[in-house]
Amino acid sequence: MNKGLPTTSLMDPPTSMPTRNAGRVGRLLLPVVAVFAFLLLQSVFEFRVARDDAVKLPLHASEIIDKCRALSIKPGPPEDFHLRTHSDRFVAGTKPTLIKNATIWTGGVEGLEILKGDILVTNGLIKGVGVIDKDYLAALDDVVTLDASGAWVSPGIVDLHSHLGVSPSPSMSGSNDGNSRKGPILPWLRALDSLNTHNDAYRLSVAGGVTTALVLPGSANAIGGQGIVIKLRPPEDRSPTGMLLENPYSTNQTEYDTSAVFRYRQMK
Repeated sequence: MNKGLPTTSLMDPPTSMPTRNAGRVGRLLLPVVAVFAFLLLQSVFEFRVARDDAVKLPLHASEIIDKCRALSIKPGPPEDFHLRTHSDRFVAGTKPTLIKNATIWTGGVEGLEILKGDILVTNGLIKGVGVIDKDYLAALDDVVTLDASGAWVSPGIVDLHSHLGVSPSPSMSGSNDGNSRKGPILPWLRALDSLNTHNDAYRLSVAGGVTTALVLPGSANAIGGQGIVIKLRPPEDRSPTGMLLENPYSTNQTEYDTSAVFRYRQMK
């Protein structure tokens, strides 16, 4: 053998094998590393999104959610409405009143029901229509009797879109509070704050059969403010709050009871 040439045994591994094995392992590890990096980046991104969302939550998020839930409640009277014994506007000392011989349009049977008979009102509530139980009537003291002589008697008309008390009658620009032109979105304005209890339009409306009105701000804005429901009979104190039938907000601020079932349109 030539001493200048290297010798190779058949048992010796090829010198290129370690290089090929390392490349193969690298190719196998590359997808694993890529998946791990993707999962790591995804977890970091989700953490940042969650952290950003937490920071952006409104300060009163729970109250806002409660109000949104309340807005989805179907309007209607409270569950104990028909169990009450006195009207919430009953004036103590008012005597029971019996209206006799009336032609009564009840509004029942899709507006077709008409009765001939009597109407009994006690404690501010209608307790009987048509034929009044004599024993029940005899148990009452100092009943005031009115003979309708066949005249029509109907439920009081409810005006569902009114500007009574906020738009003046007689009309005077100095006392016209129906609209505010300070901006298109004014949800904090309240019809209650501009209600004029000495408006002559109340008596005109009562003469036409209107007893209840939903008083709204005017239509000059996209959102004009908060409406109120009032009874047109003037209260003893002649105050706007005394005319309220139902107010979901407290008198001096905009707190509300999210468990209450509102019975009328709140915002215009």
